[in-house]
Amino acid sequence: MMIAIWAVGLILLAVWSGLMWATHALWSLVTAAPWAETVEKARTLPLPEVLAPWFGPAWREWVDSMAPFMQWAAGLLQGSGEFLVGLVPIALWVVWGLGAASLVALTLAAAGGVLFFRRRQLRMA
Repeated sequence: MMIAIWAVGLILLAVWSGLMWATHALWSLVTAAPWAETVEKARTLPLPEVLAPWFGPAWREWVDSMAPFMQWAAGLLQGSGEFLVGLVPIALWVVWGLGAASLVALTLAAAGGVLFFRRRQLRMA
């Protein structure tokens, strides 16, 4: 039972660490993207032929209507990018540390509970 508890705890810790690593990698890709060029390319993005009967001209109208918002969002990301580029990795480390400590504490509590009830059961027998 103890091996199962610790195995599950370590697997959860590995999954948590992988999730935080993937979030950091995604953030690094997002901040490295040339957003102004990406927004302009999105305006000329063609609709796949398979989806054309479903969306028709509404697709182009929606993209054109969303263009000002996308320009604003790109400018916001570019303008605050320097601040966020430094802040997000630190926040991710803090969140990872709190999550990892919580997982280890939960695993320790589960293992301690099993030991407690196992000893209590042996005393009663």
